[in-house]
Amino acid sequence: MIDPVCNTKVDDKSTSIIHNNKKYYFCCPTCKWAFEQNPKDFIKESPNQ
Repeated sequence: MIDPVCNTKVDDKSTSIIHNNKKYYFCCPTCKWAFEQNPKDFIKESPNQ
């Protein structure tokens, strides 16, 4: 798993949240906070979505 904010490798014991029915993991509370402020900046959508 990769932290969507800083692209650091994380595991399932890392801090996480669920956004739009998908679980995201973070390396630290700062990355989690940044994601929560503006998730669209960090979610990579597939071209078909």
